[in-house]
Amino acid sequence: MDNIFHKYIEDMDLEQPTSLENITVIESQLNISFPTDYISFMLESNGAEGAIGENGYLQLWSIDVLIQHNEGYEVKEFAPGVTLFGSDGGNVAYGFFEKGGETQIIEIPLMGMDLDEMAVISNTFVDFLDCLYNEE
Repeated sequence: MDNIFHKYIEDMDLEQPTSLENITVIESQLNISFPTDYISFMLESNGAEGAIGENGYLQLWSIDVLIQHNEGYEVKEFAPGVTLFGSDGGNVAYGFFEKGGETQIIEIPLMGMDLDEMAVISNTFVDFLDCLYNEE
């Protein structure tokens, strides 16, 4: 695993890597360009789950279930522009929000999903992991 991710995921269960071809297909089907650091992570571990930092918990969904989960949660209807990629194991979902050519990483409730309830966490996947890792 890339050293940039190591401290954040040391207590998480990792999955087998995916391929760049698989990522490209999913990007096309979801009409999104994933951030490069997210792609780097998925090329090392296609999903992960477990504790992050002292107080956090993170489920990073496999690339292979992103379409299914985003359709199941009706994200296009309730949060246009958002593509979910994981959750805290509870009611908080994490996703990419694309607007004006920029992608931000956000959190949004799974139940009662609405753009008005969305909060920006970071502009990069590594910063997102860092925010969760250092959450009090």
